[in-house]
Amino acid sequence: MSTTTPILGLVLYDSTTDQAVTFATFRAVWGGTPSTSNFYKIDTAIGTLQTNVSALQNTRGAITTSALFISANYYEASVAAITSYVTGMTILLNLDTDSNGTVTLNINSLGTKSVMKINSSGTAVNMAGGDLQAGRYYLFVYDGTRWVWTDAGTSGDQIYLYGGATGNVVTLDTDSSLLGTLTQSLLISQTTNSATAKTTPADADSLGIVDSAASNVLKKLTFANLKAWITLFVYPVGAIYTSVVSTSPATLFGGTWSAFAAGRVLVGIDAGQTEFDLVEETGGAKTVTLAISEIPSHTHTYDTKLGTSSMSHDSGNYPANGAIGGTTAPSNAVTNANGSGGAHNNLQPYIVVYMWKRTA
Repeated sequence: MSTTTPILGLVLYDSTTDQAVTFATFRAVWGGTPSTSNFYKIDTAIGTLQTNVSALQNTRGAITTSALFISANYYEASVAAITSYVTGMTILLNLDTDSNGTVTLNINSLGTKSVMKINSSGTAVNMAGGDLQAGRYYLFVYDGTRWVWTDAGTSGDQIYLYGGATGNVVTLDTDSSLLGTLTQSLLISQTTNSATAKTTPADADSLGIVDSAASNVLKKLTFANLKAWITLFVYPVGAIYTSVVSTSPATLFGGTWSAFAAGRVLVGIDAGQTEFDLVEETGGAKTVTLAISEIPSHTHTYDTKLGTSSMSHDSGNYPANGAIGGTTAPSNAVTNANGSGGAHNNLQPYIVVYMWKRTA
């Protein structure tokens, strides 16, 4: 009894059970009607296989394609493995000269095709600037009408950024493609200028700072720490702070402060004067009582009355240089006392402020 094969459906005869089958029948099964004979089925299967193999060859792994610059961003390449442009075909394109704008490619004189890229909207657009660099490999797929850039190669170091330079940063262009044209300083400048202004910083706010003591890595500096550093720089330990407001500088700037020079004025140090040759030396008085040696030399005048007089007296001692009953006045007369001998005000013109000294 005859059977059929599972793939092609070829008719098979069993040598024992099918002995009665005539040769004519056998011949008809193998070479008879085109649509049903075994030979027809085999031929059709081989034809399909060849078509599939050809398609597989055309769409196999990327074919290395080295293209030569001809003129005006037009390149040509000769690749034995490519006999026609087939949708889905991929190539690894390598140029001998940097591109500069729109690029076209002709492989084996099969026709000039555009070399394009896909933007963020999914639209194919022309190459721009130096998108493709000589000596690098770029993966392209043929979409039926053009070559479309799909990747930058097999390793990360194959990626090329237009306008890239050592030290530049990567940014997105208006079509979301990558650019390397922006310098670090320009990026910081643009970012800072476009940021929202803040007029009253809080202690928890942060600023970026490059740490020169740690291989120039980026770190943050809080506004509180910045204030403390600036204050320590402007008001180091030992500095004097004056104000007409009673708020302690410890509250304003941090650090340790103590009230200083209460009721006193400040004087610059002078090594040539013993009163002023030591830091924080004190002296002086608000009031002073003059000693005799401090009173300027001076005289007093007084009026005397001359006339004739007579008097009697008991025996005793009398001035030797005066005359009683005559017209001569005594020569040792004394004026009446005046003044209390109290201290006088010794203050200079002044204005009162708060003063503190930084101790830590």
